[in-house]
Amino acid sequence: MNTFVKNLELNYIDTSQIKIFNRQNTLIYNKGNNITGTSEYYDKKYNLAIGTGWRIEIYTADDNLVESIYLSVLGDITGDGKINSTDITYLKQISTKEIDITSLTLEQQLASMIDNRGMISVVDVQILKAYTNYELDIKLYF
Repeated sequence: MNTFVKNLELNYIDTSQIKIFNRQNTLIYNKGNNITGTSEYYDKKYNLAIGTGWRIEIYTADDNLVESIYLSVLGDITGDGKINSTDITYLKQISTKEIDITSLTLEQQLASMIDNRGMISVVDVQILKAYTNYELDIKLYF
């Protein structure tokens, strides 16, 4: 999350005017301050991972909500902030139509489209599997 917030600053977003919520709607970052409950990740110098379904709220200087942005993290279909075998299994079930894509949130659908062709297929599963096996860099698909 530290890197994510720094990238927001680099893109001229005043981080003292944003709030970040996880997908359980817990306030994680509040206008420049990390929130209690996540501080243990920072105290040990770990970086809290942002997951699919997290929300950024941008406020004006007089504290009016301007916009809410929901995040999709490529490959993180489950929204736990990690890309692992659980995501591969979930993606396989989506690609073989065991899970109906309409049952997913828009953020989950976007996180599932690794090959980014507007649909989910076995190619996406193969790419995600290769990534988790350290066989390719998923950044090639950004």
